Amino acid sequence: MLPILTTRRKLLSMQIILRARQNHLLAKKPDRSLSEVKEAFAHFLKTQLKVDGTWDKFKTQVEPEILATIQALRSEGSGASMDESAKVQAKLTALRDAFQDPTSKSKTDAVFAPILDERHGAEVNDPQIFRRFTAFWEKDFTNDMTALHVLPPDVLTRVSEFLPEVVDYVKTILDRGYAYESQGSIYFDVVRFRAKHPYAKLEPWSATREDLLMEGEGALSKGEVKKNKADFALWKRSKPGEPMWDSPWGKGRPGWHIECSAMASWVVGKFDGDQQTLDIHSGGIDLAFPHHDNEIAQAEAFYDCKQWVNYFFHSGHLHIEGSKMSKSLKNFITIKQALEKYSPEQLRMLFIMAPWGSMLDFKESSMQEAINAETTLRNFVTNVRALVEEYEASIYRPDAQFSDKHEVNEKESKLLMSFSGVQHRVHECLCDSLNVGAAMREILDLVAETNVYVAKGETNTHILGKIGAWVTRFLKMVGLCSDGPRFGYGYSSGSNSRDLMPFLQVMSAFRDQVRDLARSKADPSEILKICDRLRDQDLIPLGVMLDDREPGKPALVKLMDPKELTKIRDEKLRKEEEKRLAKEEQKRKQEEKRLAKLMKGKVSPSDLFLGRKEFSQFDEKGIPTHDADGKELSKSARKKVQKEYDQQVKAHEEYLAEFGSTK
Repeated sequence: MLPILTTRRKLLSMQIILRARQNHLLAKKPDRSLSEVKEAFAHFLKTQLKVDGTWDKFKTQVEPEILATIQALRSEGSGASMDESAKVQAKLTALRDAFQDPTSKSKTDAVFAPILDERHGAEVNDPQIFRRFTAFWEKDFTNDMTALHVLPPDVLTRVSEFLPEVVDYVKTILDRGYAYESQGSIYFDVVRFRAKHPYAKLEPWSATREDLLMEGEGALSKGEVKKNKADFALWKRSKPGEPMWDSPWGKGRPGWHIECSAMASWVVGKFDGDQQTLDIHSGGIDLAFPHHDNEIAQAEAFYDCKQWVNYFFHSGHLHIEGSKMSKSLKNFITIKQALEKYSPEQLRMLFIMAPWGSMLDFKESSMQEAINAETTLRNFVTNVRALVEEYEASIYRPDAQFSDKHEVNEKESKLLMSFSGVQHRVHECLCDSLNVGAAMREILDLVAETNVYVAKGETNTHILGKIGAWVTRFLKMVGLCSDGPRFGYGYSSGSNSRDLMPFLQVMSAFRDQVRDLARSKADPSEILKICDRLRDQDLIPLGVMLDDREPGKPALVKLMDPKELTKIRDEKLRKEEEKRLAKEEQKRKQEEKRLAKLMKGKVSPSDLFLGRKEFSQFDEKGIPTHDADGKELSKSARKKVQKEYDQQVKAHEEYLAEFGSTK
């Protein structure tokens, strides 16, 4: 059986039908008079917020009432009330936009849509209107997947292109006795199906939950006449304002679940003859029931078989900083927004490290771990490539100098044993329900051990190359780097004169600067400065990184993505600037502390105790001899004031030394 990936675009959910219909109607009426906007405003208040109000009373009466509702919902604190408060807040924002700028189409669209839909929505039935709407979001989704380096599916299916196949699929289920017709719609008979097959295999405990049974169709399911509450639509008679296609039962459209079963069965059957089974089916855990369970029931009724899918991969929910992603909690983030801050590889690393079937918590600490891991791997394969290329370039030169000692010693033997063990454990991890995160941790341990080996000095480049190539193959497999080189992130060694010219220009300019400094007998430090500039500025945009090594060893030359190098360089400069500013701040505080201490010495020692009420008599130096009552100071008290006087003498001398006088 060929490995087939099929993606399905949901065309027919209530939300999509409504939005597509309203967008079409709004586009047909771009011009609105103020009286029309006011009428739509009042209609929006009544239908969307259940509030009786007018345009004129919005600021004085209506808006405060809505704000009070939002506050009351938020004070309840439950997830449902927070979600509801967010919806009310969004509707209030739409009202405010329209009120502030009633002449703007973009500002009044949200308020105008419900009244247009109520009056003219029933006229919108052309399937192309709904198809064009979904095409926009399909393209947006595809762009996001491409940006994340997600491979495209082998086959891309759309329900609007499979209507004849869907109708035939429904007819077969109907003919087998697992469905029935009711008022132009076809419903799956769960009771008849249960007589021969188990129903709700994935979540049998959810089979009686009415809230889940209603999911997907929502308002579109009102007025249904079914034998049982658990029965679900295979084919729906279309109502005014819904897309419709011809069928033996009249104008209608597919139900929520049937499209997936029908399209997957068609594609797999076409590619593999009479194949009736899917090996792997994936989706979010929230789709397990009723969607996936109903897919299974439909397909097993169609084939009259015992098992349609061998394995289900249900991915966990995405949480943001410990809470489920929700607009009401203001923790909603899109893929595009995430990619503004993080690279595709860093995001993929986050996904890799989390078990695919568990909740993923998207938070700063998790992202930092992912960034550190991805940076470690990137640096490792880049270093390996540079060391191997350096070694191969050196041994194949005509003037190469060869050692008479081998490089297979105890440390190499230990590294090879570790490498072999990691390869075995990575295989076991992948066989254990695709535990890619555990496999990645094994590889990071291997990289850490190999880095220690390299840091000790003389290395066996052949062994290093084997490890680097194997790590790179794994990174390619999980999408962290593209196909291409033996090591690393997509670098290609092919070049031509156009590619070489920027490098030649940089080196020529560097040579000119060195010659000018040499001729002027400049200080050696000036030559070192332009060497640093070559490393830190001139070569970075060309994707060249120079790693300085110990004296006597040439710099290690690395070829990397210029954007990545620029980020590394900028991050280094940022940290250096932070360090410089912190140092300046510390110096400033020390100076403030020093000056504060000096200012304590501004008062002359002879004036130190004058004016202090606890003393009444003083000696010739100004040191107190009697307390406020005229009683002579005790020996210990005299010793204390003498010590304070001596300290002030020293402080005053330091003050005068710094400032010259007390003026």
